[in-house]
Amino acid sequence: MQSPTPTHYLALLVVRRGWGHHGQLGIAGVPLSHTKSGYFPAPVQMPEGDEQVVDLGCGHFHAFARTAKGNVYGWGMNEHHQLFGEHNDNVDTPRLLNPMLPFLAHEPPPQVKKMAGSGVTSALLVAHHDRTELWTWGSSIKVVGLEGEEIIDFGLGWGHGLALTASKKLFVWGWGKNGQLGLGNYDNQPVPAQVTALSGVPIRSLAVGPDCSAVVSEEGQVYFWGRNEYWMQIKVAWTKGGETMGECAPIHIAFPDKAPRMRQASLRQVRCGYGHLVAVDEEGQAWAWGLNKNGQLGLGDKEEHQEPRPVAFFREENLKVAYVSCGRVHTVFLTDDGRLWTCGSGVYGRLGHGDKEDQIVPTLVESLADSRVTQVECGYDFNLALLHV
Repeated sequence: MQSPTPTHYLALLVVRRGWGHHGQLGIAGVPLSHTKSGYFPAPVQMPEGDEQVVDLGCGHFHAFARTAKGNVYGWGMNEHHQLFGEHNDNVDTPRLLNPMLPFLAHEPPPQVKKMAGSGVTSALLVAHHDRTELWTWGSSIKVVGLEGEEIIDFGLGWGHGLALTASKKLFVWGWGKNGQLGLGNYDNQPVPAQVTALSGVPIRSLAVGPDCSAVVSEEGQVYFWGRNEYWMQIKVAWTKGGETMGECAPIHIAFPDKAPRMRQASLRQVRCGYGHLVAVDEEGQAWAWGLNKNGQLGLGDKEEHQEPRPVAFFREENLKVAYVSCGRVHTVFLTDDGRLWTCGSGVYGRLGHGDKEDQIVPTLVESLADSRVTQVECGYDFNLALLHV
């Protein structure tokens, strides 16, 4: 007899930890002004009959879940109508968004490929049988200028967005004050424009920070641009009117000579925090650099590092990193054995260890050690994890 199909359940298995002032922890029945931070992972209660969750997404202060039935739920901060509703009150339990998203009402319904947000916006990438569409809101508006392009990934910063196409081209739009668009200037861009500086570089994956951007090329190289006063290996900053500006064109991030194998095509993922970056290579080794005041790099110290450094803990423990996600001042690692490890600031319970202490090396989230985590996403000061049973 065939074994039952493995399932993922949000009601019991998607956990949230961290700062919950805006309702992003999904705690019902408590006034949001009195909601406490969650110091241990705890379940998010999904509506009865729709508990099987297959995908997660995070904004800076709000969260998303998609169920096997195709329903999209959101909760958390709603000040800018990120989660719709007649009023902009914050949402403390998962709210069904489908009735408020007219672009999901097509027959046959489109497939939701990705959910994400920033501090003030939300976005969904949907696939129809003949096209993809990227919708953003306050009010749900299709991102124009990408017609004819098959979008496979996107990301949102505080005021800018990136979209990656199936042909490996990168498009950007939005606020450009810190150079985060990579277009060679500091102008805003109201509609998507291709990053021509990377037109000869096939892009594999992208990452977006609040005011910065990064990509990994198909050859495994990292490029970064945007706000750079956080020592993210960028040696040159421009000054405009006495204000430090970010780098407005992509810069290749060189790994140190003591890591010669990193000059090869081995990187597969990069993520941006608020001043720090973490990358993962094909061998499951993590690399980190940038701000480190709270130990968010996981290097065993609180010193800032301008060059990528290997997160030695995983190599010493013979562990391989499958995925990484960065919050504002913390980092979450998912190893290939399905366990979660966190480091950085423990304030608000971000790290899930039951206290508010900083951790300068990756530390196991012990309350989830007996479960297999399949996905993890960070908001600014909270996290979501999807567990497998």
